[in-house]
Amino acid sequence: MKKIIASLETNNPSVMLTECCDVICEHCPNRRNHCCLDENKVSAFDHAFLLRCGVDTKMMLSWQELKALALEKIIRQDLLSTVCKDCQWQCYKKFPLISVSV
Repeated sequence: MKKIIASLETNNPSVMLTECCDVICEHCPNRRNHCCLDENKVSAFDHAFLLRCGVDTKMMLSWQELKALALEKIIRQDLLSTVCKDCQWQCYKKFPLISVSV
């Protein structure tokens, strides 16, 4: 995950929003044949993010635009633990991988 985030930060690519397995999930141990073993849970996280940020699937945003939305609509509103409720990674507790300065 650190490599993925470093690449996003360095290259600022366009990102298509989804509610399913995507390229970020490529090396996840819970991914089997292009599907997630926890598909319902992951889709719920994605849906909560999209809803809170006021965006829809298949939208294209730059990484920086997406990060700014997350910062404004979720992180600064102290909603990360709500959006990512029941996530086993609990990034919001363990490590600040994503720089929140934009």
